[in-house]
Amino acid sequence: MTTSPVLSDPKTLIASLPYLLGFEPRESAVVVWLRDRRILLTQRLDLPRDPHDRAWHQVLWSHDAAAVADQIVIVLVTEGPRPHEIADPILDRAASRGVEVLDLLLSREGRWRSLLCTDAGCCPEAGRLIDAETRTRVAAEFAWAGIAPEAAREEVVRLLARDEDLATAVAAVVAQRTGPGPRDREEWRDASIDRLLALLSAPTATIDPVAMADAMTALGDVRIRDSVLWTASHWRGERLLAALETLSQLVRCAPCGCLPPVGTLYAALAWLAGDGARAGIVLERVLAEDSSYSLARIIGTAVGGGLDPAGWRAALHDLSYAECRYGAA
Repeated sequence: MTTSPVLSDPKTLIASLPYLLGFEPRESAVVVWLRDRRILLTQRLDLPRDPHDRAWHQVLWSHDAAAVADQIVIVLVTEGPRPHEIADPILDRAASRGVEVLDLLLSREGRWRSLLCTDAGCCPEAGRLIDAETRTRVAAEFAWAGIAPEAAREEVVRLLARDEDLATAVAAVVAQRTGPGPRDREEWRDASIDRLLALLSAPTATIDPVAMADAMTALGDVRIRDSVLWTASHWRGERLLAALETLSQLVRCAPCGCLPPVGTLYAALAWLAGDGARAGIVLERVLAEDSSYSLARIIGTAVGGGLDPAGWRAALHDLSYAECRYGAA
């Protein structure tokens, strides 16, 4: 849960949406959930065809942030002619649950206006431009944190999609790997953890298929996966972002059967870095490949439910490294 300057005024909030979401929203409802003026969750949904679609509103309100939020800001990003038809049911539900609507904003064609404002001088029908100075300031603030959005969600999906050629090359190397014997297993685990942490700490432009295969084979071992996750969850800033860049290469090149541990590690760290969009996209791929992969299901529930990643980090840190490395007694 974070306090953020993006709440300082409507134009700053709207200019910040691509950075908060990871991509430029289109035909979307974005709801910023708050408690005591602190952001709990930035939620985005495709606009419903039917403004009164019960299933759509159930998704909007059925997460943990909705249960504790006392305020929301609603942003409708749409070129449609009747935004109030979408907004009114949300306003009604907020009123019935005692959630204060701080503002209801409409964003279209680089302009914004408040649908709660009746002063045409303040919020003209055509909206107000988001000035270049605001966009530059917002971009600089997020760039300092290492966050840059993609043009659209589809672009994020494309960037994280499997590279079939590389995945085939990696699969050929993985097929040649044999696991360690029982007497060598613990030594192999320790060496693999050291190699993985070094790989994540010093990313390269490209990783060769042999190193990828070694990493994916190692992460298939739960004790290695959990030890790397425990260690990397303590990282912050540029070090965490660098690890995500390396893991994104592994995600793109993971052949069938290797994606669940690699993708789940990526999703967990992306979520901890505040990038729920990429976390959710990769978890969709992981669960499509193996719907029973338990850690992916746990993290997917947390991300989809709007849980604060700081709570996950604190819970993880309540464990010792030894418990992750050797298993809880």
